[in-house]
Amino acid sequence: DQIVWYPQQSDNSWGTGQVVLQAPPGDGPRHMAIHPSNGKIYVLNELSNILSVHAAAPDGSWVTLQRLSTLPEHFIGGNTAAHIVISQNGQFIYTSNRGHNSIAVFKIAADGLVEIIQIEPCGDGPRYFSLLEECGRLVVAHEQTQSLAAFVIAQDGRLSDTQARCHVPRPTFVAAEA
Repeated sequence: DQIVWYPQQSDNSWGTGQVVLQAPPGDGPRHMAIHPSNGKIYVLNELSNILSVHAAAPDGSWVTLQRLSTLPEHFIGGNTAAHIVISQNGQFIYTSNRGHNSIAVFKIAADGLVEIIQIEPCGDGPRYFSLLEECGRLVVAHEQTQSLAAFVIAQDGRLSDTQARCHVPRPTFVAAEA
């Protein structure tokens, strides 16, 4: 339940690790993304299903600014959050929910805080996804059901299911060639 930062030294070696975030017990930080222009740090917590927003303090530690669930308010059941991506324009964050089987879409405000704008069903067990913004698509890898699913990304960041599916044996990663 902590994130440790290892600074790179001038000789390209790694310095001593510093705990920059002590998360609440049971959060399970899994993945993070740093905003391309506002410097905020967005952490997806696998076990608590929380997207947390942080700012770096002068001493290098992180100050928590916001915590929001990636799940609908009344969801009951098991879930683990899996993946996080910030859109290239820095306006949206996408996260995946394994259990609720959805992609949560968050809008990023000018101050770096977020609001959830959509939770889109996406098929069983979304592990990883790729934003293919140049063609306005998001592709989800479903490891357990052995498929890829494609979604259209609207101008407002929301997703709509194309219903296009492709069988792929246990996909855990999706990448696009430039």
